[in-house]
Amino acid sequence: MEAPDLDQIRRARELSALRIVALARLGVAAVMITATQIGLKPKWPQFSWVPYVYGAVAVAAVVLLFSARARRLVASRMQLVLVIVDVAAIFTYKIISVDGAYVPLLVLMLLPIMVVLDVSWPRATVALAVIAGTFAVEIYTDPVMREQIGFAPMTLTTVIFVFLCCTVWLAVYAQGRQLDEIARLSASRQALLVDIMTASDEQQRVISEFLHDGPLQSVLMARQDILSVLKRHPDEALERALTGLRDATDQMRQATFELHPAVLAGAGLARAVTQLADANSERSGIDIATDIDYPLSDRADPIVFAVTRELLSNVVRHSRATRATVTLRTQDGVCRLDVVDDGIGISPDAAADRLRHGHIGLASQRARIEAAGGTLRILEVTNGTHVAVTVPLSRAA
Repeated sequence: MEAPDLDQIRRARELSALRIVALARLGVAAVMITATQIGLKPKWPQFSWVPYVYGAVAVAAVVLLFSARARRLVASRMQLVLVIVDVAAIFTYKIISVDGAYVPLLVLMLLPIMVVLDVSWPRATVALAVIAGTFAVEIYTDPVMREQIGFAPMTLTTVIFVFLCCTVWLAVYAQGRQLDEIARLSASRQALLVDIMTASDEQQRVISEFLHDGPLQSVLMARQDILSVLKRHPDEALERALTGLRDATDQMRQATFELHPAVLAGAGLARAVTQLADANSERSGIDIATDIDYPLSDRADPIVFAVTRELLSNVVRHSRATRATVTLRTQDGVCRLDVVDDGIGISPDAAADRLRHGHIGLASQRARIEAAGGTLRILEVTNGTHVAVTVPLSRAA
């Protein structure tokens, strides 16, 4: 399965290529319309509208691709549709042009350049094969060129054009192989992140048990001793020491809970998430509400708790929010977690950029979720951030 961050990069790359080609298409359409205006009259005047319609399509493509709606498009499909439109329009333009006209052939030679930015070599193969075939048919069926140039120069021109198409195909193929290699490396990195997070969980469990069974018990015994002394001999300094020990006890209990919550095994995920939200709310001052309907335990609970902890940590550290909501539900055998805040927000592109710069906290959690068959998505909202997580349940815990 392709990594979401790589898929995002691929889609951004395809959209960028579409935008560049859209500008080039405007230039091609302008050449066609200008040639029609300055004397390249069509053989069939009833088709003189073709360059103008192609120009309108070129303008519409630019407007759409540079609008806010462009990110919702399936770039690969639009790229294929536009290549078909390009070939059809220029092929028709050549057919309706007078025999021996060089401008249509020159326009046709621009088509391979417009394919070079494609990231799919199978799609580029089909497009370039059609373009090369169209060029060969056009040049060999033109009686004026056959008479003026001759068969040998026409063959040489066709061979050069086919060579250009092959060069473009090699460039597209190299791009595709590079992205495939990045995909393999990304998959390896995700597997490594899963292993790291699993090892980290075990380490956190060991630290949590050490704190609980060692320092925490020592502090509790010290508190008990001070309380016994205070009952017999009240003392202000001992009262301050007792207050400090109470604070230390609370902090260690909170640390052991967040490292490896025993309540997760005892009272379940719902109780653990509620305590986690309350603790983050108290520590940060952010109003964090919970809406939980999760009655049973599942072997996926530790993964869901870990991602909840990471998401709430991000809310506290980065969001600048005043309110947040944690929603936990089960539906059709799937655990659904939504963490929403009213902060400054983060776009999917910004999240991918953070990942590229080494911020792997959320990425590592996403890798674990995907390894369990789930998803983690950053949804587009007007204000703040909405992260939606789904994890399939086994009910085998």
